[in-house]
Amino acid sequence: MAQLGFIINLDSCMDLRGCMTACKRYKDTPMGVYNLECFTNIAGKYPDAQGYFIPIPCQQCTKPSCVPSCPKDALVKNDSGVIVIVDQELCLDCADKPCVAACPYGGISVDKASGKAFKCDMCEDFLAQDKKPACVGGCLTGSWYYGDFDDPESKVSQILVDYPDEYLFQLKPETGNEPNVYYLLSRQPWNDMNRLYTQIWHED
Repeated sequence: MAQLGFIINLDSCMDLRGCMTACKRYKDTPMGVYNLECFTNIAGKYPDAQGYFIPIPCQQCTKPSCVPSCPKDALVKNDSGVIVIVDQELCLDCADKPCVAACPYGGISVDKASGKAFKCDMCEDFLAQDKKPACVGGCLTGSWYYGDFDDPESKVSQILVDYPDEYLFQLKPETGNEPNVYYLLSRQPWNDMNRLYTQIWHED
């Protein structure tokens, strides 16, 4: 078994959205549906406001709440530790989409026109070819890292060792989902998922 995941350096992220553009272009998701979304986290008010940019993909949780919530068994955590939708057609007969409500990170999107669910699968076909996920290759500031957290020699494992714990964060650790996306932030106070803003249009 492995546990693939990401580390994203928010100190160097400049909201250029190369990661999001690469994901959207490669996955070709419907209008208003995103497997990865970039937000601005703003704290305080002018003239003392502080903020940083934070991309939020599926967190590839060790203990995902979405997988057991799916009544159609369409969501599976594979041998690489990546949560994938094995058959989008199974979503069509599921009216309530409990997986969307079960994910505390907003990691699952539904196309209202087709009824299909979409989420980040770390570009599993790329990984099978030993290529980087589209988001990692698309980042214009080199802020994304990916690898196997169960491999102590991997780049992501080394970053966890090299950086102080006070600079490494996970989203909503209190949920018990044990997300496998870490955020590196040293220049601003960490605000988790509080006060997130986006300019992206959604199919609501």
